[in-house]
Amino acid sequence: MLGYKDKVKENFVPPRILLVDDDSIFRQEFAECFEELQIAQASSGTEAIQFLKKPNEIDLVILDVRMSGMSGIEVLEKIKQIAPDVRVVIFTGYGSKSVAVEALRSRADDYIEKPLNVEATREVIEKHLGAKERQKYGAVWKIR
Repeated sequence: MLGYKDKVKENFVPPRILLVDDDSIFRQEFAECFEELQIAQASSGTEAIQFLKKPNEIDLVILDVRMSGMSGIEVLEKIKQIAPDVRVVIFTGYGSKSVAVEALRSRADDYIEKPLNVEATREVIEKHLGAKERQKYGAVWKIR
């Protein structure tokens, strides 16, 4: 698999993730664990929706399912209305089969449980960014 630094195409842009979580400490820890990624952050569903309505290059949204204000499922549904091609992974500390089923029925592309398991999260990110990269560049991106 090719890493983004190995790309020879001049138009290659490293994948961008929008991390949506009302826990600022979690957002900071996540960004530190994945510092090789371009990570934009939103502290609420409303902020995420506003961000995605503007021109952007977001390839993947990682979205907490339980936040104050709008729930992650509500945010997911709005994201799929305004940016249907953006992949969305639901991330939650409230893991249950019913939450996972609800998220997948609402067109989430995947589901990860908290606490943060860096390797499992890395695999999910690579899976979804890799699919996006194959569409854009004909090659697969891998986190290094």
